Amino acid sequence: MKQFTMKIEGYTFEELPSKVQDQLIESYEVYDGWHDYILEDSKQHLEEIGVGDPDIKYTGFYSQGDGLSFTSQHVDLTKLFKHMKETNYFDVPDAWIDAAENGDIDSQIGRITYHYCHENTVRFYITVARPLTEKDQSQMEFLLNGWLKDTCVEIYKRLREEYEEYTSRDNIRLEFIERGHYYTIKGEYINTYACQES
Repeated sequence: MKQFTMKIEGYTFEELPSKVQDQLIESYEVYDGWHDYILEDSKQHLEEIGVGDPDIKYTGFYSQGDGLSFTSQHVDLTKLFKHMKETNYFDVPDAWIDAAENGDIDSQIGRITYHYCHENTVRFYITVARPLTEKDQSQMEFLLNGWLKDTCVEIYKRLREEYEEYTSRDNIRLEFIERGHYYTIKGEYINTYACQES
């Protein structure tokens, strides 16, 4: 048996020809967990304002029907109404807050369709234990569904901006540089752990 040693010239990313750098950037694979922080942060915020155990789903980002929505089996309207009032989203009538505190209103967020995930695929479902005026109930549903759509769009916007930043050419280039890997002149990764440096 004979053993042979082959000499390979290694280049850092910055030392590679521009064309090869471009090829590596184009082949960059996005880390699946890039969105974890935003989704967890959004879920925590929703729970704090009354949306119990929100189930967030999204598709993105540049196709028709893309978007984000969330559902919840129980929404604490007392918390949500107070949040709306405190943030000046809407001046919720005290009578609505009182009714929610007394347990006279039950609500959940359900999915209208499962074909897509955008903000128009979900809505509030309200059950009222004691009669509200038709005007009050209609206005409440309109308000809640408006808030739901606005919130879905807001979270989706955060995700899209993070994705665009994460996958920007400058960011990918910086990541390749920071990795400190070596490549052949054609851009093939060199496993330096399996090679002996000369």
